[in-house]
Amino acid sequence: MNKELYPLTEPQKNFLNIEQANCDENNLYTIYSVLKFPKNADLNILDAIINSVYKLNDSTRIRFIKDEKTNEYFQ
Repeated sequence: MNKELYPLTEPQKNFLNIEQANCDENNLYTIYSVLKFPKNADLNILDAIINSVYKLNDSTRIRFIKDEKTNEYFQ
């Protein structure tokens, strides 16, 4: 799969700089939640909802990729 790479925006560069400065911290920007569902919850519907949110929200799919030749990051 050939994907087109784009330069990072200024906010993304700031995010990356903070992340690199705090490299000892794991998952610095990860927010965890615990949800309770009834035992009879339809897991297929829940799965479909989670996948829909993932597909509709671009920020869940952003990956920073480092070009080893130039030492620059791209998305």
